[in-house]
Amino acid sequence: MIIILSFLAAICNCIMDGIAHYDKYNRWGYWWSKNAYYGAKYVFANKHTKIPKWFINQFLVMFLDAWHFSKLVMILLFFTMVGFYGSWEIGIAGFFIYQITFILFYGKKT
Repeated sequence: MIIILSFLAAICNCIMDGIAHYDKYNRWGYWWSKNAYYGAKYVFANKHTKIPKWFINQFLVMFLDAWHFSKLVMILLFFTMVGFYGSWEIGIAGFFIYQITFILFYGKKT
């Protein structure tokens, strides 16, 4: 099982690199393009002004383009491996600690 989960996580990482560096999958649609990776949350925020921007930037962004969704899936796969080979409590806690830490420190000026 760990081989399958690692393989799927590596595919997610390949998708992320393909989008960020080469815009490799844009022929599959806008959701897969580098433009969506950079601008999806801004386009969505402008269309849906009643949704708070902090909610879009911290939570909905995971589903607005293929790069962020692939990252979410990759992280979930890693913590699923922890759950299978450690304990589910540690895997779930690790996922939430990762998400909260990322939210708190992403974009902070050093």
